[in-house]
Amino acid sequence: MADPNQPTSLNQAITPVGTCTSMCPEFERVERIVQKMVDKSEKLLHPSTNSLQNLETKMLKRFRRSAAGYDEQLPSDIRTPKTLLQTMNYLIRHVIGGPEPLGLIHKFVWDRTRSIRNDFSVQQLTQEEHVKMAVTCLERIARFHIVSLHLLSSPANEEPFDHHQEREQLNNTMLSLMYYYDDNRGRISFPNEDEFRAYYIIFSILDQRPDLEARVQKWPAELRNSPRVQLALELLAAAGNGWEYQGTLDSKRQNAIAQGFYERFFSLVDSPAVSYLMACVAEIYFNNVRLTAIRSIWKGYCRYPSSQQQKNEEWTVNELTRVLYFDDTEQTIKFCEEQDLEFAENANGDLYLNWGNRNIDSVGMCDSRRRNRLISFVS
Repeated sequence: MADPNQPTSLNQAITPVGTCTSMCPEFERVERIVQKMVDKSEKLLHPSTNSLQNLETKMLKRFRRSAAGYDEQLPSDIRTPKTLLQTMNYLIRHVIGGPEPLGLIHKFVWDRTRSIRNDFSVQQLTQEEHVKMAVTCLERIARFHIVSLHLLSSPANEEPFDHHQEREQLNNTMLSLMYYYDDNRGRISFPNEDEFRAYYIIFSILDQRPDLEARVQKWPAELRNSPRVQLALELLAAAGNGWEYQGTLDSKRQNAIAQGFYERFFSLVDSPAVSYLMACVAEIYFNNVRLTAIRSIWKGYCRYPSSQQQKNEEWTVNELTRVLYFDDTEQTIKFCEEQDLEFAENANGDLYLNWGNRNIDSVGMCDSRRRNRLISFVS
């Protein structure tokens, strides 16, 4: 280890190498037991006393932020790549695959997978065997976050769930994966790379960097032309719109490949070609695509003479539910009300979207609550 009290240049920096072969370092196990910070998932129900007891073999290293007061980690506190893979396997088989519902164990898994990523990151792995272990773990962690975003956003989930934090950790995991793929190009083959490149493309639908297609063109041809990647690019183009500028500061510009083809987007998601996990990633942007649909419908409607606009009753709740791919009319009504849109009743007693004389820019288009994004074909 480097001396924390002495200045060190970057070219003399020491890369830590983990030596811990337990899922949780010994010092942390003792510390957390003394401080009574052992999670329920790290305890065992004793049959004779019917009470939960600490079980050190079930304890997993928790994530700890770098902060003042915490010294640099000792090698004995950093788990080896093999141990990290074993820890990931344990989480999947015995925690995620256990009897507890995802909502109850999510916070525990969320923290422990973050700790796994951190232990991989600080070691800056280069050996082929270790890199493969890191990529395997990161791919599993990414799948965990993707599934959590779908399942825990359901109204059936009664446990606290922070959608923003989940997306943030998925983004960090995906970025780490992309770095591993790029840094080891031509040296190590990753059999699942096209799968996660596809997730990355779909996850970038609202990316502020409008050059994603140009970056994709730099990928190897066999990767770029894989069916999953091509399908993800189709979803990206169909979901984009031409009025939201991308980029930063003075470099903002329109998305060059945006089609605003909302019906194409939803039909693709509904097709057998799109896997369950791809649909889960696409679901993150369902409401953004629905806003594109509303805006497109409105623009087409505003071409009518102003005297006819208030009389147009063709956009009933049932028709909007079909076009916007909601599960029921209640979701449609709630979504439209959150966008400051109004309904009126026609002669048959059916509700229809009442455009009125308002300009489209006067309507407060906003991202609706996450619980309105679910549709039945993501199942």
